[in-house]
Amino acid sequence: NAEKGGGFTSDIKAYFIEDVWTLSDDLTLTLGLRVDDFENTGVTGRVISSFTTDVAPRLGFSWDPTGDGESKLFGTFGQYYLPIANNTIYRAASGVDDRTTHYTFTGVDPATGEPIGATPVNGTKANSEVVNSTATFPEEKTFVSNNAEPFSKVEYILGYETMLNDEYSMLVKGTYRYVDSALDDYCGAYSNAHCLMINPGKDAVFYVDADDDGLADTDTPVTYDNETTVRLPKGENKYYALETTLKYKVEDFSWTASYTWSHSYGNFEGAVKSDNGQTDAGVTTDFDFPALMDGSYGNLPNDRRHVFKFFGSYNVTEQFVVGWNSTLASGRP
Repeated sequence: NAEKGGGFTSDIKAYFIEDVWTLSDDLTLTLGLRVDDFENTGVTGRVISSFTTDVAPRLGFSWDPTGDGESKLFGTFGQYYLPIANNTIYRAASGVDDRTTHYTFTGVDPATGEPIGATPVNGTKANSEVVNSTATFPEEKTFVSNNAEPFSKVEYILGYETMLNDEYSMLVKGTYRYVDSALDDYCGAYSNAHCLMINPGKDAVFYVDADDDGLADTDTPVTYDNETTVRLPKGENKYYALETTLKYKVEDFSWTASYTWSHSYGNFEGAVKSDNGQTDAGVTTDFDFPALMDGSYGNLPNDRRHVFKFFGSYNVTEQFVVGWNSTLASGRP
């Protein structure tokens, strides 16, 4: 059974600047810079995580190679930071007490489906209980590795769009996206009573909380070498895609057809896991223990190599529109 904890706060700020330069009638450049500030506070009012990100760039361009306004070559580049999921803060910093007790039983009540003759496997409830987490309210020193960086992704997009005639246009777009810095919970042998937020594959630096009160026992953090102690692989998530789109549009009728080839691979899917249906954002089984990552690298569970889409609408009258939406996708690994 799990006894859930109390409230928490998430304070998220962003500072950004953007400018657009029209260098000529055919070429436009966009430049932006952004800094994010993330702070989370647990039920006790203690700050349990805080990040100020590096300056994240946003670059983009759009160029009309023919000058007739009927085509454009465009591209973007950006780095994007994410805060720790609120679900993670709730689970790890609001005092969740989660215990599992193992029993044997002699039968099942046919009316209720409840076990009959339940007996703790090791004689007593205390001896038959596995403590998954205790109601500890940590501070930042004991919850987040001192050298941790926030979760971030980097994305590149390059595309070309052109009018084929008055009714048809075509788009070809390539996307490359990868996780630059993964941040996930670690619950292994060197963690405190509660799981810790670390960058997998990187040395972990945090304060010991031997008495499980959530507070650091000393003023000196301990460095746990990843190669010899933590032993986690670096978090990798990469995505390539090439999309081809054909659009048709007249006064009352329009449709769009697209085909996307993509490849998603690495050793973790992201904040959730679609292979086992784990929607517990930010605290999936990924990276909890080294053994859980054995054989994890490869095509990811959300990898659908081929996707076809066809959608559109028809104006039956000025007040009545009929539309449709369809997708055909290849299976997951």
